[in-house]
Amino acid sequence: AYNHLRAQVIADLFAAARAGDSQAALNSLDRLQHVSGETDFVERFAVIERNRMAIQGVNHLLAAGKPLAAQEYFNRILKQGRPTQEMTALTPAIQALADLDRYFREGPYDSASKAEAALRRLSEQHAALNQSPAFVKWQAHEKEELVARRKRELEKKMSELINKCDEAVANYDARAEVFMVELSGLAPDHEFTRLRRALNAKAEDVPWQEAL
Repeated sequence: AYNHLRAQVIADLFAAARAGDSQAALNSLDRLQHVSGETDFVERFAVIERNRMAIQGVNHLLAAGKPLAAQEYFNRILKQGRPTQEMTALTPAIQALADLDRYFREGPYDSASKAEAALRRLSEQHAALNQSPAFVKWQAHEKEELVARRKRELEKKMSELINKCDEAVANYDARAEVFMVELSGLAPDHEFTRLRRALNAKAEDVPWQEAL
């Protein structure tokens, strides 16, 4: 009777393992330990099934588009017991996916410079992402978009400063010089900046042609 019961529990165990039902497999392992006291075999098999169940849980959350929840779930699993080498190896990839999701959730960013900084941190902190051709392609496209956005932001800022300069000059407002200095920093080769250099050069008796 003992051998028959033991054989039946082992058959149930391997049937559950083949079916990918880790919880049923763990239940069978508990029964096997109770029936036969095979501690070493049970513990080794249980590690495999717990790992598989954890990975299945992570995959389920990732497939549902919830990488942050997957990261939290995975971290709870690691804290519940001694992590195996296989489980530890998954940590960088799960962390990278969670941070990538966070990058999208925190956007759109206030400025191109903030977006560029966030994208740079994402790439520098996660080597796992840089190994993905899809990420590398997306990152290149994102950088192109940010270059165009930075150009638009610069043009908008310059236009605002030029309008402020025009208004200040028309009203004999001393802040015109402040606006011109700021414009010079943004666009050293702009015609307004060159005109300012020429006017300053004239005031200092420097040939205006050399200032342009």
